[in-house]
Amino acid sequence: MKRVALSIVAAMLVAAAMAGGLPGNGTIAVVNDAGRLVGTGSVHAGTLEIELVDTSAAFVTLRVSDAAGVVTAYQGVVALDGSLHLIGAEGIQPAVDFAARNALAFELHTHASVEAQRGGAGAGPNEEPSEAEAETLD
Repeated sequence: MKRVALSIVAAMLVAAAMAGGLPGNGTIAVVNDAGRLVGTGSVHAGTLEIELVDTSAAFVTLRVSDAAGVVTAYQGVVALDGSLHLIGAEGIQPAVDFAARNALAFELHTHASVEAQRGGAGAGPNEEPSEAEAETLD
């Protein structure tokens, strides 16, 4: 029951933050419930771009930092298929819809898609990235 109440409060805070929109330029850290960095991204040149190295289904927090260092947090979820959705006043919505509402293009790169472009196998969606892969997030 306590977790449900916290989820409702978090969703209300996210809805208020989403109403403010995204900064024109910013950096993004995607963190899972365990506090582990599972992705990075940016808002730049009219595009919201996110790269996830861990696409295991999980609740995540997107921490968006603007040029002045102000951080805005958005709650989301990585779905079973590796897609990213944000939780807001309208419920759970695809990140691409959130980007469009902020007049931004959206690009989502996953570790699997990056490895496929490079011709490598890479870690599967439920595998931990190697130490070298994890270091690229730091």
